[in-house]
Amino acid sequence: MFSSGEESTDATFFLQQTIFHEMVHFALHFGGTAILNEGLEGDDDVKRKVFSIAQDIVYAVLDSRKLTPKHIGLGLALHQATRSEALLVMFHAEKHAIGIDTVRRIDATIAQNILEKFEINGYVYIPDNIVNGRMIHCPCDIIDVLEASLDGKNTFHYTQMVVWQRGPEKYSVANCMAHV
Repeated sequence: MFSSGEESTDATFFLQQTIFHEMVHFALHFGGTAILNEGLEGDDDVKRKVFSIAQDIVYAVLDSRKLTPKHIGLGLALHQATRSEALLVMFHAEKHAIGIDTVRRIDATIAQNILEKFEINGYVYIPDNIVNGRMIHCPCDIIDVLEASLDGKNTFHYTQMVVWQRGPEKYSVANCMAHV
């Protein structure tokens, strides 16, 4: 079913992922639901488990050559939360997450994307989901803290601002992942 080397295309990968998805869905929904999780409730829970297992199968069978959302997300989240290379290496060895080199490459790509946008926008950071032509909301607040301060005036003032827009985002994860 799986071809080795470069002849594997995205269409083939999609077909293989779909076949695995259907196989796992059948096993969980009709054959193994009671065994895996007695009292399983709702179709959403089954779909979540099917999608998770199908991604594990695809990632393992293709020997980590095709990245799945689960493995990318888990690798990035695990590294960001713990900053432990050893933990990430352990998860990657068991085919549960992307490796540390891939995490570093994705982090560098995200940082490069942000810096490019920073330069384009006149050295002002504007998130990608803030789009031109849509109303921007900017609530601001000035905070006064009456505590001991470095300047000896026993007061500290700062301003915070949140910028947001309503509506769908124009930015997707696929845009960022295209450069990895």
